[in-house]
Amino acid sequence: MQCVEDNFLIQATDSLTRGEVLLDLLLTNMEELIGDEKIGGSLGCSSHALVEFSLEQYGPKEERVRILNFRKANFHLFKELVDGTALGNRPHG
Repeated sequence: MQCVEDNFLIQATDSLTRGEVLLDLLLTNMEELIGDEKIGGSLGCSSHALVEFSLEQYGPKEERVRILNFRKANFHLFKELVDGTALGNRPHG
């Protein structure tokens, strides 16, 4: 338990996981990341109860990465626009 405290970890479950004792630990440093915790059932012949939980998303809910498709680009139009801008910025005289 000293190691848990020294590393600022939190025991996220207080349910019994093996008979009448809390044997399996669910440690985290951000309690709000742990959600929908369920204790029960077993895996195969194990005497330990399953500990199921979901990880909650931290930070922005939706991030979309936009990727430009240069195959659809009209480079001829782009060149005309750039040439027109360059001509428009020339000093007169």
